[in-house]
Amino acid sequence: MTDTENQSQPDSPTVAIIGASADRSKFGNQSVRAHQQQGYTVYPVHPKASEIEGLTVYSSINDVPDGQLNRVSLYLPPAIGITVLDDIAKRLLRRLLGPSEAQEGAKRGSILVARGIGPGELLDYPRETLAGIVLEDGAVASHATIVARALDIPLIVQARGITREVETGQMMIANGEQGHVHVRPRPDVVSVYEEKLALRTQARMAYEALRDQPALTSDGAKVELMINAGLSADLPSLTESGAEGVGLLRTELHFMLNSSMPTREDQSNFYSHILDKAEGRPVTFRTLDIGSDKVLPYFKQPHEENPALGWRAIRIALDRPVILKMQAQALLRASKGRPLRVMFPMVADCMEFMRARDLFLE
Repeated sequence: MTDTENQSQPDSPTVAIIGASADRSKFGNQSVRAHQQQGYTVYPVHPKASEIEGLTVYSSINDVPDGQLNRVSLYLPPAIGITVLDDIAKRLLRRLLGPSEAQEGAKRGSILVARGIGPGELLDYPRETLAGIVLEDGAVASHATIVARALDIPLIVQARGITREVETGQMMIANGEQGHVHVRPRPDVVSVYEEKLALRTQARMAYEALRDQPALTSDGAKVELMINAGLSADLPSLTESGAEGVGLLRTELHFMLNSSMPTREDQSNFYSHILDKAEGRPVTFRTLDIGSDKVLPYFKQPHEENPALGWRAIRIALDRPVILKMQAQALLRASKGRPLRVMFPMVADCMEFMRARDLFLE
């Protein structure tokens, strides 16, 4: 392990305890001592969290102010930011409190309006219910945006004041192509968009009628038509589209949805699940492609003038060979003797390909 990698990892396993007393939250002094005896470094998020009486677990999490999140972030690997901590806290709250009214009440064609959303929270919503997402905050290059794009869900960010303008159940139109939001649209605006949707539905039906036809050029050459994927939720499209396989499986999305580097076992389980769902059809796995607008919260990258052409993709893999080796081992384990296709991203010359291939086969 390099010096840089050592700096990004804590000296011992870390537990950030948010909350309260041993009687109320079952995570009090006794639990803290038990974790410390096992070699964990424990940092209470709430001031004197292990001594506070009368707070339930969920109220302790919900009451943690931004200042305390800033404080605990100082003890965590530097690449993990407040946004990631906030997403983790929200997911923990949802596990404790159960599905929200918005999640349970969401119907097909719903548009989700919120201040912000994390990638994990987005995946908690049934995919078939969301027709669009409108966020008051957010960024074009955020993890949630990338996941929404992978799920083919229109997402609009920086819609200032949107949470104050709409109420649950009101009609709304979100145009992800142009970044337009229509709240309580006029009848003529609704008619225009209904016509657009009707034309799109007609085109989709025409494509479905051709789904099982062989893909041939005018001179009779066969062409393989495959889908792009990045999440297990993409795999139903494999059958629905009539594709012959997965032409590109973007493995970085699995990394981006985790708050720490996925273990070899985590990766292997994910890749094995993808191959199982493919049911013998070919899947091409692209090794980790990060850099530029695709960043990992736990992996620090240097500032560059032109990151799109800088230290990214295959160059990161060659400079941090342990990442590529772990991914190679996970893919080989997941294949279980099945055919395995691998693609290296952003290869600039033959030497980079050969070095990556050699690392992969070690």
